[in-house]
Amino acid sequence: NNLTIFAANAFGDASNYTWTAPAEWSIIEGQGTGAVMVSTPVVGTGTISVVAVNACGSSAPFSAEFTVNDALPVDLGPDTTICLGQYVTLDATTPGALYLWSPGNVFNATITDAPEQTTTYQVAVTNSNGCYAIDAITVIVSPCLGVPGNEMENIAVWPVPVTRGDHLRVEGINAADLLGIVGTDGRAWPVHLRTQESVVLLNVDALPPGTFVLRTTAGAAMRFVVVE
Repeated sequence: NNLTIFAANAFGDASNYTWTAPAEWSIIEGQGTGAVMVSTPVVGTGTISVVAVNACGSSAPFSAEFTVNDALPVDLGPDTTICLGQYVTLDATTPGALYLWSPGNVFNATITDAPEQTTTYQVAVTNSNGCYAIDAITVIVSPCLGVPGNEMENIAVWPVPVTRGDHLRVEGINAADLLGIVGTDGRAWPVHLRTQESVVLLNVDALPPGTFVLRTTAGAAMRFVVVE
C-alpha cells in the first residue's frame, strides 16, 4: 500500500482546493489544501484532478495521469552476526535496477565485505520506472572467543579466528582430553595435534573456512573459527 503526495502550484488567490482521485485510490489527508496524501494500493494508471476555489468561484479542473508500479522487492534480511575475520555477502538484486550501497559507495547488486566492527549497510535501489526503495542490515561482528562451559573456565584458545596454515593453540588442557572437532553441520573432523610445552597445537590445514566446536572427554565445548 503506497502513499504518494500530490501538490498543485498556487492558483492566484485560491483559498481552497478540491481534489478527485480514482475510485481505487484514497485521499488520506490534505483535501481542501494545495497538497494531498493519496493511498495507491493497486497497480495501474489513474487520473488525479484538482479544482481551485476563490471568492469568484471555481477554476476549470486540472488533471494529470499517473501510473502506480509494483513496489521494489528489496530485502536484505534480518540483522546477522559473524565472527571477526569472516566475510559476509549482501544481495539486493532486482532486475533492471541501479544500486548505491553505503558505506563504500558501491554500485553493484551484491557486495562482499569483512567488517572489523559492527556495521550497518544500506542500499538504495532505483528501477527503470523511477521507483525507489531503501533497505538496511546490521552485521554484528563478534570476536568469537569461545563459549566455555564450567569445565573449560581455565582453558584458553587462540587465535580466533585461526588462519589455515597456522595452528590453533589450546592452553590449560591435556592432549588426551581433546575428543574431537565438529562442524556446525554436525560433521566430525579428525584431530591432528602436537604439544609444545604447556600448549596443545591443533593443525587446522584440513578444515575448510567456517565455525567449529572443540569437544573434550569431559563433555565441554568451545567454538573457534577458521579463515583463509
